Amino acid sequence: MDIPDIALVIQWRATCNLSALWQRFGRAARSRELTGTALLFAEREYFDEERAAKAERSIQRSKVKKRDAKQANLPGSSQPAKRVATDQSGVTTGNGASAGSSNVMADDPSNNGSVGDGGQPPVVNCQIESGEGEERKVANPTLDVQAKLKGKQKEGGPLSGRMAPGKQLARQALDDGMDLLINAGSRPDVVCRREVFDRWFDNRAAGGRIL
Repeated sequence: MDIPDIALVIQWRATCNLSALWQRFGRAARSRELTGTALLFAEREYFDEERAAKAERSIQRSKVKKRDAKQANLPGSSQPAKRVATDQSGVTTGNGASAGSSNVMADDPSNNGSVGDGGQPPVVNCQIESGEGEERKVANPTLDVQAKLKGKQKEGGPLSGRMAPGKQLARQALDDGMDLLINAGSRPDVVCRREVFDRWFDNRAAGGRIL
């Protein structure tokens, strides 16, 4: 479709190569009586200034890590051991321990937390007897979380803290022509951004400037 009166063309993010970008920019102002505007919004990490700042931050972080590692190896700098948690009566407490005497019995201790035939870890039910003689059954929360994670992986869904496969593929290397166009103002061998297209398409070989 050839629309002659497009006045503005915007490219959001540098996700294409220079040839595709030039084709999109060329759709602006097809009529010779009009003046068109083409805009490219590129990611910040593609600019030379940001690359230099990122490299400097990486160097500073490396220096801090080396300094911390050196200080950690000095004598007398080791951290004291953690104190054992105790309640007000002085009795040592632990994760999942109930007050008073309690008897914990697994329904099937022969499983030892192994995965069953269906590929899912079994839920271990425990009977806890409190000091008053009451009994109640509770499911092992650790095995329950593991079962949910395994089900999430089988469904193909992203786990927490991971990037989805589609987003990983979307981050690709920047085209050389796009890199030169974005950083034309900071490259000493490029006069202006119009010259980038001249070089990329070898317009001078056609006998003169075409742009």
